[in-house]
Amino acid sequence: MGITGLIPFLDKASRRANVSEFSGSSVAIDTYCWLHKGAFACADKLVRGEETDMQV
Repeated sequence: MGITGLIPFLDKASRRANVSEFSGSSVAIDTYCWLHKGAFACADKLVRGEETDMQV
């Protein structure tokens, strides 16, 4: 999954930073891959409408 070559492509526009530099800022995190992994891990229970406590 993902875009082949994206990380090397963005490397020139990136810089290393400490998370403290973003104090007071808002961020967005794309967790679609976690949602996909969670749904794949317990797909049978989801299809049957059963509750699940599976975690990624």
